[in-house]
Amino acid sequence: MQLSHRLLIAFSSLSLAIAALCADSKDTNKPAAKVEGQKFMAVVVWATDDEKPPEKEEELHPAEPDLKEKVKFLKWKNYFQVGDRKHVTIKPGETQEVKLSHKCLLRLHENAQQGLEVELIAIIEGEKHKPVLKKNQTMPLKDILIIGGDDKDATAWLVVLRPE
Repeated sequence: MQLSHRLLIAFSSLSLAIAALCADSKDTNKPAAKVEGQKFMAVVVWATDDEKPPEKEEELHPAEPDLKEKVKFLKWKNYFQVGDRKHVTIKPGETQEVKLSHKCLLRLHENAQQGLEVELIAIIEGEKHKPVLKKNQTMPLKDILIIGGDDKDATAWLVVLRPE
């Protein structure tokens, strides 16, 4: 009786392990495979209660609905994408710089042990670079990283990094 009980426990454990492995292969929140590199989309978003200024018609675009859904807990009514989205692929050990706007530079470094190091740099007077934030982050496949700060006139800026 004890032998059959032990076999049943072993079989149950094996079944749970297989089920966990199958679940892991479908889990969208697991880190991406590091061999080929991880692809990201990066963008700057401006948050405000005001309407889009007419003089910024070319520079500002409405933020994507799914992004607005992710940040709906914030206090602003309107979210505008500043400039174009930037796409970057980064491999382990690499460092990539992405100029997101005339005022914002994003430096990404992939480290196998610590994950993705994200450094946000303000571009002042066109040339000077002022580090604003440096953060290590393990990036899941589907979630996004949002870095933000206050701006003038009760507005804010957000840098959004989304795995692709």
